[in-house]
Amino acid sequence: MRLPFALWSGLLALLAFAVVAGREYLNFGAIEFGYLWPIGLKIAGVWLALVVVMAIISGIRKAATSRPEALPEDVEQEIRRHPEH
Repeated sequence: MRLPFALWSGLLALLAFAVVAGREYLNFGAIEFGYLWPIGLKIAGVWLALVVVMAIISGIRKAATSRPEALPEDVEQEIRRHPEH
């Protein structure tokens, strides 16, 4: 089963935010959300931009791929003769 790009990249974005928050806590002994919110918004913006770009690329790839029923009959017959390809 493949995980969708938005799901696993979202988990990585949350992990990146957790690392920044952990670093903030280790350096200063407290988590100051006034400092973390702008960084969190930047991480979320990059994540959202990547998800949109990947959705566009996926749509273009899907549109460029022909459906099996759209193949000419001679190509379909050739594929039936050689199923290992």
